[in-house]
Amino acid sequence: MDPAERLTHLISPVPVPRLTEVLARWLWDGHQAAADLQHLREDDERGTWANPVSYGTDRYQYLVNTADSLRTEVDGIEPDRGFQSLLLKLPHAALYPLSAPSGPHGPMGTASDLRRELLGEGEPQELALLSRRELWVDGRDLVLLPWQGNEDAGLVGLWAGMGVTRKGDGTRVNWDWLVELDLTAGEGQATLFPTAPRRPKPHARRDLA
Repeated sequence: MDPAERLTHLISPVPVPRLTEVLARWLWDGHQAAADLQHLREDDERGTWANPVSYGTDRYQYLVNTADSLRTEVDGIEPDRGFQSLLLKLPHAALYPLSAPSGPHGPMGTASDLRRELLGEGEPQELALLSRRELWVDGRDLVLLPWQGNEDAGLVGLWAGMGVTRKGDGTRVNWDWLVELDLTAGEGQATLFPTAPRRPKPHARRDLA
């Protein structure tokens, strides 16, 4: 079974194009919401306080806290915010979104203990009968959803695959299989969303009394 067929089987009965469209819109909205907040931070009356950490934190918090909205768009999906992270559970697959700043073959950024455990490098908790991965995934296949994007460009790439972290390097994944999801809805250059986050117009400053 080739990678595309494996993905189709794992997320059935949800069609791959439908899942791609919904996830891409949600991820892009997260990029836009975080970018909008940075713009407001840059225009603060007391001075600029935007920074890459605040952008990444805002984007992550948006995605975690709006994931429940996906229930109305994808039949059978159940967002699970266990262990202070996020899985998107379907009947046969647990989808784990993760930021891939350099794409799926580059480093995934700082790896938490939970991520190392989920992706195969971390050790189960001591004295636990089941690992956090076993408890959280609950018999499903764990499908990774690496996505790539930034404040200026928005979402630029989304993939789905299965793999484990490289031994001794918890930031890179050895892929068993990997599929690039089509952000153009099969229409070549026509994207599902604008190519960059929309920035709000600068708000009017109020004179201090």
